[in-house]
Amino acid sequence: MYRNLCPQSLGVSGTQSELIELALSFGFQGLDIDMVDFADQVREYGMARARRLIDSARIRVSSFRLPLDLGQSDPVQYQKQLEALRGVAQVAGELGCTRAVARISPGSNERAYHENFELHRQRLVEVAGVLSASGVRLGLGFTALAAERKRFKHEFIHDPEALLVLIDVVGSGHVGIWLDAWELYAAGSSLGVLRSKLRPGQIVGVTLSDAPADVAPSELTAADRLLPAETNVIDGVGVLTALVEMGYQGPVTPAAATARLAGMRRDAIVRTAGERLLGLWGAAGLTVQGRMGAAVRA
Repeated sequence: MYRNLCPQSLGVSGTQSELIELALSFGFQGLDIDMVDFADQVREYGMARARRLIDSARIRVSSFRLPLDLGQSDPVQYQKQLEALRGVAQVAGELGCTRAVARISPGSNERAYHENFELHRQRLVEVAGVLSASGVRLGLGFTALAAERKRFKHEFIHDPEALLVLIDVVGSGHVGIWLDAWELYAAGSSLGVLRSKLRPGQIVGVTLSDAPADVAPSELTAADRLLPAETNVIDGVGVLTALVEMGYQGPVTPAAATARLAGMRRDAIVRTAGERLLGLWGAAGLTVQGRMGAAVRA
């Protein structure tokens, strides 16, 4: 298990060299990148040149956002996205990036729940086939916020239990859950509650945030996503400890709403996120490699 920087999750941007420097300067061991942009660089300059900064920094490329809309209404556009995904997945595999992430929309204006469920099942089987050929796994996330569901005519998956049902019926070892502790909290759940329902290795990635103490989970909005360990309403130490006990070895990524970071410089945002995550690491008794320390095991 290791600390990972996803620039988009903190509302920061920059060149590849700038983002690598930020990650390394503030204690991150992994970095998410825009794989579509990186694939374009590979086509233009070749893999060796495109990855030279990553290799020299000795930083892991952890994951990338799936460049495909699983709920795409136009089947022609979906097929184009699926075909383009083959090239992106191949580049990711060659780079050693073995995780992709996608978030299921909590509703649809065109399809009722059962129809939308079957569409997602079929498409996830296809996507899993494309990704598995390059050794990439897909982590699925959900959106628990009631306000997000209200935007749609028909509700869809918005809690962990329903998401796990979808993952189970897809039946692929290359599709699992992207565990977002903030969304679990917003859904009225937790890793402790969900733990017994997860199979070994089913967690593909983890996002860690905090929530305000004065807002009920059911009343949260996207602007209420705080940096980890800001209020400790979400037990970051408990999450990390449970993940170690479950044998999880992947990235742990901090995230916060950009509105909560307004006025902060890019380096200050990454520094604060890194320090918060490192503090949780220490409080959980984890080694740099994300394992339980000897004193804690004893």
